[in-house]
Amino acid sequence: MRKGAKDRRFFLHRQFMETLKNDLVEGRYKPTEMIPSERVLVEKYKISRSTVRKALAQLISEGWLYSAPGTGTFVSENFPKEDSFVRPKSKSVACVLKTANSPLDSPYYSKIFRSMQDKAAISGYHLSFYSFVKESRAELVKVIRDRKLDGVIIIGYMGQNIILDVYRNKIPMVLVDNQLDKKGVTTIVPDNYEGAFQATKYLIDLGHKTIWFMGGNRKDYAVAERFNGYRDALKQSGIAFRDEYYVKSHYRVNDGYNSMDRILRSGKIPSAVLCINDESAVGALKAIREKSSLRVPEDMSVIGFDDIDWVAHTNPPLTTVRIQKEEMGRMAIEFLIKQIENDKYSGARVIVPTELIIRSSCSKYSRKK
Repeated sequence: MRKGAKDRRFFLHRQFMETLKNDLVEGRYKPTEMIPSERVLVEKYKISRSTVRKALAQLISEGWLYSAPGTGTFVSENFPKEDSFVRPKSKSVACVLKTANSPLDSPYYSKIFRSMQDKAAISGYHLSFYSFVKESRAELVKVIRDRKLDGVIIIGYMGQNIILDVYRNKIPMVLVDNQLDKKGVTTIVPDNYEGAFQATKYLIDLGHKTIWFMGGNRKDYAVAERFNGYRDALKQSGIAFRDEYYVKSHYRVNDGYNSMDRILRSGKIPSAVLCINDESAVGALKAIREKSSLRVPEDMSVIGFDDIDWVAHTNPPLTTVRIQKEEMGRMAIEFLIKQIENDKYSGARVIVPTELIIRSSCSKYSRKK
């Protein structure tokens, strides 16, 4: 009888330890946060105080927790990997994007997402999609827990606090079109800088000097890289950048249309415009056609970015920077699965080359001053 009671106490001690480890891994208690007192834990888990003390002492010795005499017990800032605590794999991962729309509505993201789906299916994983209308750190963590996801792919702009929260919870993660300067993080980005640099250099070689950049939020990694490439190309050619050359826009056709309309109404007309993406460029072409007597490319040259399918069929066909979208999607799944299945995975930074695709929306500078 006494042996049975001893075995039961050992079982409760181990069970309580694994429960606390699970809470730490799941992020219910954050690094340096004080955990509940012994009395609260006794009442919550219906176990003896000696069992609680024994489990806490063991977790302290293993480096999961630390004690501050007279204050309490706290979560270690860098607790160890859970060698004995292995969460079963669900074979489910998610693609996370900050948008109110489905990725299938975006001609850019739809190709990346479909490539991810194909690669995930071949690899025996289920891929779901989750979109944010507004950034919510708590909401993303809740989704990962509730859906029992093995890992996530975050695409495009997302607040650094949200990305850091996923990182600190040791959740396998791949960033596409974004970055986080932390050890072990995998990022996959097109060569935004070089793509914008070459596009701008192409316009300069055509004789353009008044080249404007129609871009989005410069906190967005991709926007910042493209803007820097554009500005450095101007600088290298001895063309001074002026603040008026940057026109704020966003990524949809309507955004490009409205931004170009503002340019046309300002009376300061550039000879060429580099747009943040193809959809924005299509909107700019439409505004030039409907709101002015200017012609593309005779009076204004326009370049996009991404090379989505239908820009080869615009009027005129759009010169753009091609991104290898399918390749990025495939690699994102491959690297995420490597993290999930290999505890010693050390992360990677992949820069995917871009290519300038010359069509008919640019010409040599010839407008009369």
